[in-house]
Amino acid sequence: MTTHPYLQSLSSLHLQVETAVAEMSTFSPSAPSWNNYIGDFLAGVPLLRSSAVAIDFAPVERMVRLLVERLASSHLSGNVADQARILKAELGRDLDARCCVAAWLLDNTVFASTCPGLLRYLGWTVLSRCLRPLVNAFGRWREEESWLRSYCPTCGSPPAMAQLLGADPGRRRFLSCGCCGTRWQYRRTTCPFCENGENHRLAVLTVEEKEACASTIVSPAKAISRPMLEKGVRRYYWPTGPQFISMLLPAIVG
Repeated sequence: MTTHPYLQSLSSLHLQVETAVAEMSTFSPSAPSWNNYIGDFLAGVPLLRSSAVAIDFAPVERMVRLLVERLASSHLSGNVADQARILKAELGRDLDARCCVAAWLLDNTVFASTCPGLLRYLGWTVLSRCLRPLVNAFGRWREEESWLRSYCPTCGSPPAMAQLLGADPGRRRFLSCGCCGTRWQYRRTTCPFCENGENHRLAVLTVEEKEACASTIVSPAKAISRPMLEKGVRRYYWPTGPQFISMLLPAIVG
């Protein structure tokens, strides 16, 4: 913290957001008819983007707006409170759009925000919490070998990290979504960003605390998958992905 003082502000923001969301009554969408979705699944259409899956995102919309209002009236350091007030005004102009935030998270062409990093962070913090039971049910239903795509089977986002599980020579590689929290199987030696399959150019970091857990670094794509420590069943990682953190830092330290 003394070397990087901005982490204190980041930690304070994360704690305040998580506390506020935990105090809200969340909703959990029911699982869809998997038989209706299986055609889109096999065609590579993510669950939340399928026309065969109907999810009411109105409760998420209300939770995000409430969270933005709380931050707008807070005294957080940096520019976060100022950006929250800007977001509050922007969302206030779209009161007739019942699910504009959820739609923007899945397709950011829905409307333009001047604070996309903060909106994405707050939106996915809320949405991922609500989707957790659905993500778990989806994971139990699908056959991993039938996906093997470089984007998330739930929301369609690119992966935030990769992880090797098991022991050699049969270790399986999983990608993890930094948005909705889904984890899915992927080809062992292929970069999910540039689809380079030259395994000699892939570096692996092994966590000494648990030898069966490792993350990969994909040099050709200049993309780094962060190590994820596992102790028992608890995973330690930033739940919304490094892309949101990098977008938030200017607002926090500004």
